[in-house]
Amino acid sequence: MTTKNILAIALIIFGIGLILEEMLLFDFSIAQWWPLIVIGFGLKLIYSTKGLTSGLLLTTVGLILLAYQLHYITSFWSFMWPSLLIIFGISMIVGKSRKKSKHCSAKHSSGSVSAEDFDVNCLMTSINETVDCNELRSGSVSVVLGSVEVDLSRAVIVSQGAEIDLKCILGEMTLIAPADCKIITKGDAILGSFSDKTFNSDSNMIAPVIRINYSVILGEIKIYRFATEDN
Repeated sequence: MTTKNILAIALIIFGIGLILEEMLLFDFSIAQWWPLIVIGFGLKLIYSTKGLTSGLLLTTVGLILLAYQLHYITSFWSFMWPSLLIIFGISMIVGKSRKKSKHCSAKHSSGSVSAEDFDVNCLMTSINETVDCNELRSGSVSVVLGSVEVDLSRAVIVSQGAEIDLKCILGEMTLIAPADCKIITKGDAILGSFSDKTFNSDSNMIAPVIRINYSVILGEIKIYRFATEDN
């Protein structure tokens, strides 16, 4: 569904609502029903399958705003904060189920991960992990109300490239990338920040690619090239 179609549907709904209000059949006010536009854009992101977390967030914000505008609830934030945790949990579960078949599971031992596919989760604590792998294919890092640093500087990316998912809510995340790879990032930062300081020096360089998909809400994600680089 395109943005044009969403706006078209919104105009149709608002037009029908205004007609029903003129006929005294329905109490319709744009000032009350405008959150439907936010819901529409959220559903668009969910439907695209490339912006699950952002889509869930926008849809939830729209629903809570609509309930607030219609006086079903009296406080927006009392519903929004727990909804953020629910959204993040759902995105973690669904995001994993969408991945292709795993080659092996990550094994944690004294802050070290050695696997083709790694999975690091941080909840209300601080974690430092080092991924030491000769054929890294994919991975995921999630943090909620905590701080996590994942060091990939010693990992070797497979020639086909690797894909890594980063999800951060109300926390801090640092990812240290290998030296001999290209970094391509895509994602959304909502009331948070994302910074990529890997600085690909040569766009024509032949090297494995790490595709990073990120979602950050009320937090911060930073990507560096070397572990020794000043943060």
